[in-house]
Amino acid sequence: MFCGSACGLLASPKSDLYSTNQETRAVAAKILRETYVPPPRTNWDSLVASLKVGTSKSNILELLKPVVVRPEGGGGSGTFEAQQFRLDDWWMLECHFDHDFLGCKLFAQALDVWIEPPSNFTGLWTTYWINGQKSYEIGYKDGKRDGEMRSFYFDDGSKAVVTHFHQGVQEGDETGYFHSGKVSYRGVYKTNEMIGTWTWFNGDGTVQSTQQRPIR
Repeated sequence: MFCGSACGLLASPKSDLYSTNQETRAVAAKILRETYVPPPRTNWDSLVASLKVGTSKSNILELLKPVVVRPEGGGGSGTFEAQQFRLDDWWMLECHFDHDFLGCKLFAQALDVWIEPPSNFTGLWTTYWINGQKSYEIGYKDGKRDGEMRSFYFDDGSKAVVTHFHQGVQEGDETGYFHSGKVSYRGVYKTNEMIGTWTWFNGDGTVQSTQQRPIR
């Protein structure tokens, strides 16, 4: 259906990143790479200053409720816990707790706009960060991940991880990269599980650590 210039009033490059049409996403991403301006960190300085160490976790979560877009997970061990919260398209908040609140830090992490491919899609599926940089390039065959999958850093678009799938199963080499392009880690997957020797590297190429995983 033709709607002329009125169509431009119904969409924006940011909303077009959510399109199921690859060409529409690619055009929007190009525009955003040239025009996107991240929300300023100062938007959240007063919030962080209001979160006082020693406050109960429940009170901190209540203070965050009006401003958090969504929780983003976390982790911990024993009594220590870290939780992450998305504040906007660009800024994340990580809060640390034991029994009470220990503190928070702001960090930049662009929103990853993930769109599922059509059910029986075959080809290369590309998605983008909110600033227009690629987030993923994934090979599909008959609706299943198949072949190479690449992820990319949101800030400069350099490759972050290259891994492989076969008929929807993670299978084969996986390699992580620093922004510099040097290898940060490498290992092998077999039927979705890490196997054999995994190696992590320092930025200068020296080995930082290794881990031996069972071969099933």
